[in-house]
Amino acid sequence: MTIGVIVAMEAELSHSLDLFASRIHKADKYAKTQEIYFGDELVLCISGVGKVNAASAAAMLLSLHYVDVLISIGVSGSLADDFNVGDIALVTTALEHDLDLRPIVESPGVAMGQSSPLYRSHAKVTETLHLAVEPLLESWSCSVYDRFGTRATLHTATVATGDTLVTSVEQKSAIVSQFPAAQLVDMETGAIAKVAINHGVPWGALRVVSDSADSKEVAREVFAFCSWEGSKLIASTIAHLIEIGLGKNGVIDDL
Repeated sequence: MTIGVIVAMEAELSHSLDLFASRIHKADKYAKTQEIYFGDELVLCISGVGKVNAASAAAMLLSLHYVDVLISIGVSGSLADDFNVGDIALVTTALEHDLDLRPIVESPGVAMGQSSPLYRSHAKVTETLHLAVEPLLESWSCSVYDRFGTRATLHTATVATGDTLVTSVEQKSAIVSQFPAAQLVDMETGAIAKVAINHGVPWGALRVVSDSADSKEVAREVFAFCSWEGSKLIASTIAHLIEIGLGKNGVIDDL
């Protein structure tokens, strides 16, 4: 079993590359498009930001590195009041908030041939992500409290994905009005989910809330969050994910 983990930005993966330095090797021939680091159990990919980059990375991992599971890990903005900076979300469904084929189809977010805008994650992959991150929650929550004055909590969530950096209340309101179930926003998860589903491969996603998606300072906040502790949490989660999900009797080893 090989897990393919995709993040958008190098900042999100900085501590992971240090942690797994002895177990993975860079695939130099992909350096102009995506950065890929591969080993026997784990393939890490820095896809670049946005749906096209994310979909391209997912397809590459499936076709050239033969991963058995696709996982999107990274940061996201909050669309809902009960998701605060530092909160961790296990993604149960994703959608594309900027996909609109009306009047060819009846509803926004729905592609031709689909009946729903929602891409559902694989239950066992989500379970494994839960087991991987739960032991980290207490110490992570303390760090978040020291920095932001709030306690981090673990949620399940629906993520709205689009090729737009959401930086205003108006943008947030527009997304939620079209997709009331959406709680977080990012630029990759829905694309990775769609590629995985099209190829019949289990997928899951874990997002850490880095910003409130309502300020022109969002980009600065995201990078500051990753360089603070966010990439450490991602690295620890990936380490636990390998330990729990792979090997003999691993939770997702029988997918």
